Amino acid sequence: MVQPTISRLDFGIFALPLAVPAFIAIYFGLIRKQKDNNAYLVGNRSLSALPMSFSLALSFLTTSIVSVIPGDAAYFGTIGPWTMMISSLFGGMIVMLLIPIFYKMKLNSVYEYLELRYQSQLVRQLGSLTFILSMTAHLGFVLYLPSETLGNISGLPPYAFVVMIGMVATLYTIM
Repeated sequence: MVQPTISRLDFGIFALPLAVPAFIAIYFGLIRKQKDNNAYLVGNRSLSALPMSFSLALSFLTTSIVSVIPGDAAYFGTIGPWTMMISSLFGGMIVMLLIPIFYKMKLNSVYEYLELRYQSQLVRQLGSLTFILSMTAHLGFVLYLPSETLGNISGLPPYAFVVMIGMVATLYTIM
């Protein structure tokens, strides 16, 4: 097996997607702070529901689209693209039908809707717990997949990339 040879320029290119979010986090976290939670969570509602919906969807699907779909299509054939098209159809229905409703109600999360709809703090907490558990599994996948790929390309151990990407993501979230 041929060992990959990676130049300093390649490592610089690897570092760029980590440096840009780190810079954005520092800029908006320390220099240009948000005034209140409404500004932070929904951007003072200055965007319509559609761009906000696409932003949420793309931030959730980016790693899956870039890494998994091409490999899935190569390994399984055309079932991957069909799955993606069906998922996009249902995702589009959610974007067009549900998000505008939540947006008009001036809610910050679907959990607020659950509490209003069922008049129960327990339902809201169970919905939140379900989301936390599913996101923990999803984030493990999203963090490990690019780290494994970068580790195979660079020859560095994948855990080094897990630590780097995890640190930048944590910094970005905190700020």
